[in-house]
Amino acid sequence: GDGDGGGAGGGGGGGGGDGGADAGSAVAVSAKEAADGAVVAALNARAVPLLLRAVRMHGQLREVTADAWRLLCSLMRGRGFVKKIAADGGAMGLLLPALRSHMRDAPTAAQLVLAVRMLLPAVPPKPFVLDGGVETLCDAVRAHPTGAVAGVGVRALQMLASLNDVVRASVLEAEVLRKLLVAIETVGARADADADGGASAAEEAALVGPTVGLVAQLARGDAPLLARLRLQAPAAEVLRLCVRQAGSEEVQADGARALAGLIGDAAFAAEP
Repeated sequence: GDGDGGGAGGGGGGGGGDGGADAGSAVAVSAKEAADGAVVAALNARAVPLLLRAVRMHGQLREVTADAWRLLCSLMRGRGFVKKIAADGGAMGLLLPALRSHMRDAPTAAQLVLAVRMLLPAVPPKPFVLDGGVETLCDAVRAHPTGAVAGVGVRALQMLASLNDVVRASVLEAEVLRKLLVAIETVGARADADADGGASAAEEAALVGPTVGLVAQLARGDAPLLARLRLQAPAAEVLRLCVRQAGSEEVQADGARALAGLIGDAAFAAEP
């Protein structure tokens, strides 16, 4: 009898331990539910439409634009249904004019380019392309070929360049790669000097990855586009970037695809 009682008591002790773990899990779940609940509450209060309305009415004011899109990006991050609400509310139609108007201000441009990148999966690509979205992104990257605008903007261009040769032609027409490669060389020289505690090395890595990825997508173009691409991003330059970022699997994979397009067809054309 005592043995059974001890067993029961032991079971009770074990239950107390499990109860502590369960309580910790419950707290974590409650915190997540509270965070999600706050988002739902904001949506129920029509936060997204109200923010879009603020941009529509006062988008000429840089502070209003930056603050509104910062909040919208926070709401959209990781939540596809919020992106859909924003897209259905005409968000992209507000974003592109805002980016064109506030392009010279790097922090605001960075916020707007991030919003474009986040919204792209939620909008049909054709209206975006027809509305000059590709050219606007290229203009932003050329205006700010380093930092967040370039890093995020080139990622967006990489995504768009995967669509078709029309987009690839627009990117090549803007000659954005020339600006990027010059910027990367400048940042790389600072990184080699190591005068800023590795900050330039990190910035170089953040630029090289998207740039090589963009070249890989552009290298999928037809023969005339490939000929233009070779003038803007020679194979030797792409190879140099791959060597500098030898530890990046992403750069090596994209670099291999880019070089296959840049060198493969050229080598084939040179055969008798």
